[in-house]
Amino acid sequence: MSRGTTCFALRSSRSWTWTKKPCALPELAEQMSRILDYVAQLSAVPANGTVKVFVPGPDAIRFRADEVNPAPLAVGPEELAPAFKEGFFVVPKLGQFE
Repeated sequence: MSRGTTCFALRSSRSWTWTKKPCALPELAEQMSRILDYVAQLSAVPANGTVKVFVPGPDAIRFRADEVNPAPLAVGPEELAPAFKEGFFVVPKLGQFE
């Protein structure tokens, strides 16, 4: 790249930005090298599933079954509604909204 052109540079560890300053190719190469070194470190971490998942508490903790049970109502909806037909609330039409 020639001097004075716009180049792509790393502004912080998490964001890239276009900059109007002259391109510093050695600086950009050093930044890319650091990124590649970091990716190599991440690749060295074992990810084959042999790492035990952390669960707080004792190792023999038992989880309850995840069951959905609706709470019983004290009074059914048909008893609360002024009009209830075939499982639906009957709502009167309002002339002003037609």
